[in-house]
Amino acid sequence: MIDYRTILAGGFLSKSYPTVHQTRSRSRYKFPSLLSPSLQFLAVQILDEMEVDRREQGWETPKRGECRIPAELPCPPPPRKRPPATAKRQEPPIGGYFQPPDLEVLFALAPRREVCV
Repeated sequence: MIDYRTILAGGFLSKSYPTVHQTRSRSRYKFPSLLSPSLQFLAVQILDEMEVDRREQGWETPKRGECRIPAELPCPPPPRKRPPATAKRQEPPIGGYFQPPDLEVLFALAPRREVCV
């Protein structure tokens, strides 16, 4: 048995859009000339039934794989801790550190002023 729904859905039939000019046929579908009038009548009934089914079912969520929200991926591992920097121990200078004779004067504290009462 021929399934007319698959034939009609396969591109043999396209739904027409309303036009300004009045046409002879009262159908809202355009049919190729290769369909006989009896098949056109049957096709209109099937398509109307499909539209009613679509209206009754309402909107559905797409179930294709490309439309699905991807599953949660595991979190990446934390960044690795950097190894401690190996600092070279510097040897003290051969001639010793520079010590100016009046260095202590720079850091000497000035005497405080006494509070007047």
